[in-house]
Amino acid sequence: MKIITWNIYKKNKNIPKAVAFLKKQKADIICLQEFPDTHLDLIRNFVGHVAMCEEVWIYKDNRRQATRLYTVIISKFPIKQHVIIPHKNTYGHISRYKHFQADSSYIDIDAPEGLFRVFNSHFKCVTGPLHRLFQFEEVVGHLSPERHNIICGDFNTFGKPLVNIFLWKLFGYKTHEIAINENKNLAKMLSAYGLQNPLQRQVTFWKFPVQLDYILVPAHVEVKKKRAFSRPHGSDHFPLMLEI
Repeated sequence: MKIITWNIYKKNKNIPKAVAFLKKQKADIICLQEFPDTHLDLIRNFVGHVAMCEEVWIYKDNRRQATRLYTVIISKFPIKQHVIIPHKNTYGHISRYKHFQADSSYIDIDAPEGLFRVFNSHFKCVTGPLHRLFQFEEVVGHLSPERHNIICGDFNTFGKPLVNIFLWKLFGYKTHEIAINENKNLAKMLSAYGLQNPLQRQVTFWKFPVQLDYILVPAHVEVKKKRAFSRPHGSDHFPLMLEI
């Protein structure tokens, strides 16, 4: 099974070319974040089965127009069910948003390789690391014991002490979060839930050398191929591919 995840970026000016790139990959599962509502026709014309979950960003600055985006899952196989996992939309101080809603979701599919549950998440950037780790806990609360679980998405896991010192006020951290290493905490959680991060330490964001994006699979699953594509196609994130 071939899986792709990608934060396609809300201000991407090359969406048609980005979608053309995705079609060429012939993936079985594609998970997208920040897909703009102005180009949803390109998704609806995709060959496959589509599940979407709306993202809503409303800024405190009334001069900035509210942003409506979608997290999208495209499946080669029929979708048995699509479930939205609601996340709390306000965690203390969030500097630039009046309202920020980006829920996770999952689909169940039956593929020749077996039964799968595929999650797609976009965790908040402008907030503290404990908020994102809590969002991940909300997602893994929906793991299926009968299916192979795959968790994709942009987790925004950049929190580490040397970075937190400079960002905590701007991003609305609580003071006790400054010392948190987000990646180490996430790694412990993956181990506890029997998940592996095959693209560990892969740079997925061209503005900063950090892994923000993930395709997580069960620890026992064999990974045949993995790749971070080198061209962002107008996004600030690189597309990731995993074949299992």
